[in-house]
Amino acid sequence: MKLVAKSNYLSLLPFLAEVDINHHFAKSVLTQRAKGAVYVDDVISPSSFYITSGYGMSLLFGKTNNHKFNLQIRDHLLNCNKHRVEDEWLQVYPYQWNNVLKQLCGDKLVSNTDIYSADKLNHIVQNTRVNFEFDENKFKQAITAQKTPLGEQTFKVIDKDLYQQLDGVVVPKHFWNNAESFVKYGKGFILNVDNKSVSTAYSANIDAEILEIGIETNQAFRGNGYAFAICRKIIEYSLTNKLLPVWACKLENTGSFLLAQKLGFTVSKELPYYRLCRNS
Repeated sequence: MKLVAKSNYLSLLPFLAEVDINHHFAKSVLTQRAKGAVYVDDVISPSSFYITSGYGMSLLFGKTNNHKFNLQIRDHLLNCNKHRVEDEWLQVYPYQWNNVLKQLCGDKLVSNTDIYSADKLNHIVQNTRVNFEFDENKFKQAITAQKTPLGEQTFKVIDKDLYQQLDGVVVPKHFWNNAESFVKYGKGFILNVDNKSVSTAYSANIDAEILEIGIETNQAFRGNGYAFAICRKIIEYSLTNKLLPVWACKLENTGSFLLAQKLGFTVSKELPYYRLCRNS
């Protein structure tokens, strides 16, 4: 595996464009709107690629039969040098990579239903990643039928100060390089109810065609329709600006999976999604 210099990131965009699954987080790394690292089999004529993001997601794609690269990626994924101190979430393309991983990793690759093995360090645990397609007509029907949540609601645009203040697992600072980059290229809103911040929705990834939605709702306020309300706001912003709303989540994240469908998204793909377990 060869580490790619940031000055060469843009040259890899044509290779990434061949990936037919949601890969917007990886594109954000290549355009340097998000933190991350890029590895290839050969820096002069690359054909196998591994992109990691600062949020903890990664993408393995390209040629599947580079023996030397495959052995190196196996050792990396299995955390043989104990570099990984946080879990990482891996997607692969094309599908043949799933078979290659099974061959390379053997009994270190386990199902998420195998609780005992899933709790072991340095294992790879297979989950499911869901890609959705947006249906504007279903969205319009949904917002007509949805009841307005209780409380006095106001929306704030996320500026540099709010960007820094937002805390949580799924907040803009985990997806963007810095506040300046987010404010310049991205967009986000905070929903306040009775002067309390209850939910946030923003562009986890954005370009000239799409806006991928990131959302987090304060746990104390979940189940009251606030997540729907804040997502409606970011979707309407997307449509006004001629951007396609994009949603993807782990199948096991039931709240996100169901919310997407309430907002007019329909399942388009279900894919293996690997949790690369931390060292300690």
